[in-house]
Amino acid sequence: MRTDSDTAITPIFCPLPAGFSARAADGDNRISPIAAAPADAAPAIAIVPAEVVLLTDVRVPPSKNRQLRAIVPNLVEEWTATDIEQLHIAMGPRFETQVPVALLQRELITGWLRQITDAGLRCRDMVVDAQLLPWQADTLTLLIDETRALLRWQNTAGGAVALDQLALLLARLCDSLGEACPRHCRLLIAKPDGAAPPDATAIAALLAAQGLAVEVAALDQSAACYLTERYFCQEPAATAPINLLQGDFAPTDIAASRWRRWRPAVYVAAAFVLAQMLISVVGGLVLTLQANNTHAQTERLYRELFPQDQRVVNIRQQTQNHLVLAQQGNRSPFLLLFGQLADVIRATSAQPPPRLRSLNFDATGATLQVELSVPSVEAMDELQKKLGERHIAARILSAANDNGATIGRLSLKGE
Repeated sequence: MRTDSDTAITPIFCPLPAGFSARAADGDNRISPIAAAPADAAPAIAIVPAEVVLLTDVRVPPSKNRQLRAIVPNLVEEWTATDIEQLHIAMGPRFETQVPVALLQRELITGWLRQITDAGLRCRDMVVDAQLLPWQADTLTLLIDETRALLRWQNTAGGAVALDQLALLLARLCDSLGEACPRHCRLLIAKPDGAAPPDATAIAALLAAQGLAVEVAALDQSAACYLTERYFCQEPAATAPINLLQGDFAPTDIAASRWRRWRPAVYVAAAFVLAQMLISVVGGLVLTLQANNTHAQTERLYRELFPQDQRVVNIRQQTQNHLVLAQQGNRSPFLLLFGQLADVIRATSAQPPPRLRSLNFDATGATLQVELSVPSVEAMDELQKKLGERHIAARILSAANDNGATIGRLSLKGE
């Protein structure tokens, strides 16, 4: 949507490169009016000749919009003999699986922008003149001036040709489109700039020969003025022209506008990342506290089991030393019971194997109570049986199901 302030924008009709003659008439101000543009009119729009732009659409696979910039070049590369790196690809709004695209030489845009900058102007938009023509389904729009014909036959397709080549273009166009060829034509005759007006009757006859129902309208202004007014018309997004200033050629003000549009989302994403970092830090602190608490409980249990050890440095290593001493014959009641229990757990056939959750040794009664996680009650019975075979009086104190596993408590006492 364009506002009233847009009326201060200077329209620039970009010149054709060497080799194109459709706009090569001497003295035609539409060829190169850049030098005459007022230096104080900072914003400008550039209207590009359709002769140097390929307008079409491509079918894209299901993907996110941000991935299109990487996908589309691979889809259009087969349409041109030019190295894809030398082409600029601009895209219009995506409609389901169709994306309108415009292809042209990067050096052309670079040259036009340099000329506009040298004239003291800042290019805000760059559009193709064919896409400024009105379009509706099943209708070909044709704008005729003294030497040139400008066409738009589909929402995303258009072109331009010298007037003396129009008949050949129409024949090829209708032949290539087949049944998709429009059945109606809106013929617009621009007001000539001093030259003889084109023969509207002859052009209408060419169109009728292709089976088109022709509606002729004579404009009271030149083609340049008409296209400029068309730019400032409010067009639906689906039919609006593609702005070629994308990617590397996007002006600063457009980039800033995009930043303003995406800034709330960026802030939300940053807040989410910060929240995740805080959660990670808090989670790490909680795990550290739990580890410290577990270590304190382990040390307290160790001192209860081995009160003769005054200095506790490495609980695991010191416990292994006590087990080695037990294996050499210096067995305490606790080590005897614990060693037998460990051997039985290793020898059991239960899968997954039993896992020790906690233990409590009563030195007065020489009784060891353990809490185990086992696959089933049958596994508890197997442990009790195997301990009995080793002359250990084992008694099942309790057994309860917990999320598919059995939590059991055993009381062990040497016979």
